[in-house]
Amino acid sequence: MERAPLLEEAMSFYKKEVDREPLFAAAWNNLGWALTDKALLQNSKEAKNGLFLEAYPNFERTLAIEPFNVDALNNIGWIDLNRAIDAVTLTEKMHLLDGAEARLKLAIALDPDYERSTQNLSLVAKLRVAFN
Repeated sequence: MERAPLLEEAMSFYKKEVDREPLFAAAWNNLGWALTDKALLQNSKEAKNGLFLEAYPNFERTLAIEPFNVDALNNIGWIDLNRAIDAVTLTEKMHLLDGAEARLKLAIALDPDYERSTQNLSLVAKLRVAFN
């Protein structure tokens, strides 16, 4: 089965969950991740970035409910580093990488064993070198 219909179903489910229970941090985070996953299926940079930007507030909402949620911190960092790849100017790329680095370092400080954040922080460092 294709992923796109499954993602639509997941997004519908999580939207209902956050409507029913607005303080359900995991549902906000999962809604954001479903949008992020959908972004990765897009062929155009504009469509992908649009979905990344749509996902972002869901992770922010997660953090408003659970300020130390390492999944949400990692997810925001991951979105920023991916947006940096498609950014046009070096200034924009570096700004996005700065944001990614800050979120990922906080996630690692909160949970040093959280491997995804460590891996993503390594990608930020590699992108900084590649962009310069």
